[in-house]
Amino acid sequence: MAKRRGQGEGSIYQREDGGWVAQLDLGYVAGKRSRPVRRARTKREALAKLEEMKRDRDAGITSTAKNVEQWLAYWLDEVIAPAVEAGDLKPATARYYRSHVEQWLTPHLGAHRLNELAPRHVRELHAAMRKAGKSDAMIRNSHATLRKAMKVALSDGRLRRDPLAGVSAPTPKDRYRILTAEQAGVLFACASADPRTLARVHVAILGGLRQGEALALRWEDVTDTHISVKTSITRVDGKLTHVTPKTRAGVREVPMAPALKASLEAWRERSGTGYVFHGFRGPEAIEGAERDHRAWKAALEAAKLPAVPLHGARGTCATLLQAAGVPPRVVADILGQANVVVALEHYSHSDDGQRTDALGKLAEQI
Repeated sequence: MAKRRGQGEGSIYQREDGGWVAQLDLGYVAGKRSRPVRRARTKREALAKLEEMKRDRDAGITSTAKNVEQWLAYWLDEVIAPAVEAGDLKPATARYYRSHVEQWLTPHLGAHRLNELAPRHVRELHAAMRKAGKSDAMIRNSHATLRKAMKVALSDGRLRRDPLAGVSAPTPKDRYRILTAEQAGVLFACASADPRTLARVHVAILGGLRQGEALALRWEDVTDTHISVKTSITRVDGKLTHVTPKTRAGVREVPMAPALKASLEAWRERSGTGYVFHGFRGPEAIEGAERDHRAWKAALEAAKLPAVPLHGARGTCATLLQAAGVPPRVVADILGQANVVVALEHYSHSDDGQRTDALGKLAEQI
């Protein structure tokens, strides 16, 4: 006579269609009897899944989210939404995460059990996005959102292993597209015919400001020696809005090289008040990112230069500063980066004199 399994040992059985099922009795969870099951193709696979369920139980991994869709919904509603309410996360960032979840993560991964999500499923997601014609940048961003959600699942004890382990996100093809010093010089020479265009490309390359930071600048933020970066422009609920930088490093004083100072003074004589790079409705109108992108593209085309993205101006600034021998910590301070990826001296700090000298060296190269 077969020995009867004890309580808590679980069981396996074969279905009428030939498949196998592993079942484990977890007792009462949140007032309800919990008997999770796992389907398998063979008896050996069912036994392996039963042992895995028991290990998860012993490790305290008893997620109420049965599948990835439920966990992602929990993460958005119970982790991300409270972070926004507390002011720890920007609403635009939360919408960014939600768009990835709704457009890609849930449709392609949602049906998988949370504890069974595996690296191969993530690779299949990447393949599906490529087949749909999505860029490497979009795949990378969706991958990053999934990683954030799974990191919380791991820290909460909902997962025993990282389902993204060993899966690399693609690097966007345009990540390292920048202008050389010679190309930047050609751009400046061609843009000199229009005061606004010259000031805008100078702020991007000689100041290293992000697009949103440049569009948020008002003339009172520009002195004879510095540009004060305090806010950034982004679109919130369809409206262009000022937001504070993501990190404290983003709030900074950027010293002006002589060329940058001269171009801003020339443009101030034409513009006068309000936003430095205002919209077409007047000095108090915020310029849209799309129009700003088009102006940058037009400036490159007029100079017969490669189609480097506007964000590549920051890469140009950083690369030329490094080529001039500027310490990585100083480069990071100029760019307003809290995490110094390129820095070797993580704990050193730059003073105002170093930053002023650094931007002077940058201007001398062009």
